[in-house]
Amino acid sequence: MEASEKRYLNLLNISLVGVYQSSITGDLFYANKALAKIFGFESPEEMLLESVIVRYKNAEDREVLIQTLMESGSFKGFEFEALTKSGETKNVLLSAVLENDTISGMVMDITRRKKAEMALRESEERYRSLFKNNHSVMLLIDPESADIVDANPAAVSFYGWSFEALAGKKITDINTLSDEQVFQEMGKAKAEQRRVFYFRHCLANGEIRDVEVFSGPIKVHGRELLYSIVHDITERKQVELALLERGKELENKTHELQEVNAALKVLLKHRDEDKKELEEKVIANVKKLVFPYVEKLNNSRLNDRQMVYLNIIKSNLEDIIAPFLHQLYSKFSDLTPGEIQVAGLVRDGKTTKEIAELLNSSTGAINFHRNNIRAKLGLRNTKTNLRSFLLPLA
Repeated sequence: MEASEKRYLNLLNISLVGVYQSSITGDLFYANKALAKIFGFESPEEMLLESVIVRYKNAEDREVLIQTLMESGSFKGFEFEALTKSGETKNVLLSAVLENDTISGMVMDITRRKKAEMALRESEERYRSLFKNNHSVMLLIDPESADIVDANPAAVSFYGWSFEALAGKKITDINTLSDEQVFQEMGKAKAEQRRVFYFRHCLANGEIRDVEVFSGPIKVHGRELLYSIVHDITERKQVELALLERGKELENKTHELQEVNAALKVLLKHRDEDKKELEEKVIANVKKLVFPYVEKLNNSRLNDRQMVYLNIIKSNLEDIIAPFLHQLYSKFSDLTPGEIQVAGLVRDGKTTKEIAELLNSSTGAINFHRNNIRAKLGLRNTKTNLRSFLLPLA
């Protein structure tokens, strides 16, 4: 019998649950090590020196316990706030049995659990406050069934259904994608592969709206759900579409302008070519049809008045054929006026003698000019024909 009782006491002492016996008036008869530890005593013996009554933070809690024990003889799961030796408050869970005037019971320290429950409750309250009072459209969706588990007032206002009607729908009833596509997208949100989605949602009045959805997993009451924030971007999409169409119009206009510009360049080029061709024809005809007769008149016996008229005619003709001379002068500005005049006649195929007669000069002077022209054009000591060099400058 003594051995059996010893084993029983050993079991009580190694138990993680506090075990005690006390009188109905509060005298403590027995406390195991776990109980002493819960209440901050160094040993059970030290704890036995004090009444259990002082362990109750609120005296009313002990009165409820005693009243219940006297009426029913036992009490399971009695939760109250207890005081440790140092005055610290702990949440404990007590179960007790009343036999005669002796109370036997067990005590568990549930302080951490209570704090965790309180933190969870506060967190859920904050979540509910943010969820319900937020102006953004928010939905809680079950990714396994597509059920809309919860919707905030903003969602009710946006979609146009009552809360009961909206919470009774599936997200597949609202999304214009096929059910298979919706479940695929929810799978990506649940696995956090994507967080931003673009859908088209149907409202209660049948209107289709473009929406941008930010969605991710959240655990609510131990349940894995999707927390989705929905933004209406219909107007933004319309503006983007209008800008895109305007961009295409501008691109087409730009292309048309480029084509018109190219056509104008071709026309201008043809105009310049026609102008050059006309000038060349005029110059050629003057030299071919007019100059020979002017030269004959110049070599004939003319009176002073006739010579004046002839010089006027020569001056005007030189103005007509001036483009060649001007080009030659602009490219080789170091040529003298006399050298430019000689170069023009050389280009026209005139010999040194003919040039001398036309300019009333000597052949030696003309040869002097020709040598200077070749030197200034970089043709000295070369076999390049002076007339062949001058022809392209017309």
